[in-house]
Amino acid sequence: MAVAEFITRANFGIVIGNFEIDFSDGEIRYKTSIDVEGDRPSFALIKRLV
Repeated sequence: MAVAEFITRANFGIVIGNFEIDFSDGEIRYKTSIDVEGDRPSFALIKRLV
């Protein structure tokens, strides 16, 4: 529960993306996105995303 609370607090104020925790196995991951409308995906865009 302490890790879940930490993840919740870490998410506060993040504009794009979020941390998630899988309670069944404890896996933690981060999701993010990027708007490429009107542009072509490029290495520079993907690098900023990661």
